[in-house]
Amino acid sequence: MSLEVNTASNANSNSPVALDIVAVSDKKLLPTLAKLTASQWFAQRSQILLDHPGSVKILKSLELVPGQHYGPVKFKPGAKFIGGILFADYFSPGAHRAVINIRKPLVLNLLQDNFALQNRQ
Repeated sequence: MSLEVNTASNANSNSPVALDIVAVSDKKLLPTLAKLTASQWFAQRSQILLDHPGSVKILKSLELVPGQHYGPVKFKPGAKFIGGILFADYFSPGAHRAVINIRKPLVLNLLQDNFALQNRQ
């Protein structure tokens, strides 16, 4: 997987955006975690990792300031992981999460109130 992040100059009310890329190996757990909002994920992250050792792995955890560019950076999630979820902690209301293919390159654009994902070639 490769990740590149572009952060808009007005992202998150001109505040940093916390971002987690999470890999999941349990096919029953993936849909459960995919229902969490980013706020729920960040509030429960420590406990989820303790409750599911080996089944949930944070591939990348970042905090990006408005205007910042990150990557592209490559990393390997591991063969046992079947899917992933991206969580971006915005102040604005909304889920701010997306199920992602952890085997494909991604470009993430952190916008003012939400984010947009693109597959990278």
